[in-house]
Amino acid sequence: MDQQEETQLNTKDVCRDLGLIQETLADNPDQEQCAKMSEKIGDIIERIKHLEKMFKKDKDEQISKLKEVLQSSSSDELHNPNKETNKKGSYSWPWSKAKAKVQILNSIHTNASVKFATALKKTLSNFECLMLTDSDGLNNSVPLIVVCLHSTRLKPDIELALAQVNYTPRYVVLIVHTGTESNLPTISSSKKLGGNKDKITFIDVGFDVDYGGIYKCQLNVSAMRYLEEYIKMFG
Repeated sequence: MDQQEETQLNTKDVCRDLGLIQETLADNPDQEQCAKMSEKIGDIIERIKHLEKMFKKDKDEQISKLKEVLQSSSSDELHNPNKETNKKGSYSWPWSKAKAKVQILNSIHTNASVKFATALKKTLSNFECLMLTDSDGLNNSVPLIVVCLHSTRLKPDIELALAQVNYTPRYVVLIVHTGTESNLPTISSSKKLGGNKDKITFIDVGFDVDYGGIYKCQLNVSAMRYLEEYIKMFG
């Protein structure tokens, strides 16, 4: 029996015994004195019940905080198990599934989008990345990541990237924002578009064209977590 169970049993026993005393006092001839004592006993019982609720609330809060710590630690170990980055702080995405396939579609094929697709392939080195420049032959059994370079206006850029994409399962569109971390958007593309579509998830990514890498920042960390969950859907 743990401490919480023992405390609950003790408080229940005390409340029961005090209740019996109240019943006994009710039969006492000195009604005025007994009424006062009964009122005090009732107050004690309410206080005990209140303390019991507070104890349970404190216990639940401790469990909740512990879960947050465990989840945070697990996420940190998952996404950066070796605690190593390169000189520019580029993030490595170390998933354990060796050579699972993933399709990367870069239909725009500009200099910046090609550099990003190359950097993404390097980042996803634990996977067999199938680099595609058109939507012909997309495999519905393999996860799909579409590269969308945000260069002019968001909706036209997305429409251009998704032109003629024929893919049945849910897929991810990476909205690539070129430049340094200080120039990254504060509002997600998904919110600007009114939310994700039925089978499309929009994810923002920061990319430095001159550096040629997907640097480590909060935006890219979030993108990694989304991609991880998405790829897991395909087993």
